[in-house]
Amino acid sequence: MRLLGDDIRKRVLEALGDMDAPVELVLVASSGADTEEVAALLEEVAEITDKLSTVRITPEEAAAQDLRPALTPAVYIRRSGERAARFYFAGAPAGYEFGTLIEDIVDVSRGGNGLSEETRAFLGALAEPVVLQVFTTPT
Repeated sequence: MRLLGDDIRKRVLEALGDMDAPVELVLVASSGADTEEVAALLEEVAEITDKLSTVRITPEEAAAQDLRPALTPAVYIRRSGERAARFYFAGAPAGYEFGTLIEDIVDVSRGGNGLSEETRAFLGALAEPVVLQVFTTPT
């Protein structure tokens, strides 16, 4: 059973048309119903373009790659062939987060992040690492 309707698939295809480099979605998870739903969603998105692939690894395999999510399932977005990931989603990137997932895929593919030079300079001057967490709840 498909999770994405034809209209959503069409809009995702349009958005992913802006990709430059291939991107890999890394699902860090053990087994469970939540994990299977996230895996199915990622696979369906990856089927839309040949510039997107998925890989599923265990939390232990993730730690060996310096990917250490606080919660699982987690979805890391990184350029294909790279070990480093810029950010990740904890839980299912569904609902409003789905649009953010698609935008983030394109940003990673293009090597950008949409931040202004002023913001980049500010962040570059920080003396210590910063962890930014955004929590959302469906309404």
